[in-house]
Amino acid sequence: MTETPAGAESPAATDPTAPYAGFEGTVGRIFSTSEPHWPQPPTAPEGAPNVIVMMADDLGFFFIVW
Repeated sequence: MTETPAGAESPAATDPTAPYAGFEGTVGRIFSTSEPHWPQPPTAPEGAPNVIVMMADDLGFFFIVW
């Protein structure tokens, strides 16, 4: 096994096709030695208005006009 120089990233960290690419937790040999990583959910910027846009289509209004 070859080692990378200090400060250099391993090939797995830069290769998006490598197993677990982008996973920031640790994967152990068994479940109890693994550490999960839960990314922060997206949030609105400070001061953004609370607006919900809901569009509904095909609610069955045809049957009301019978």
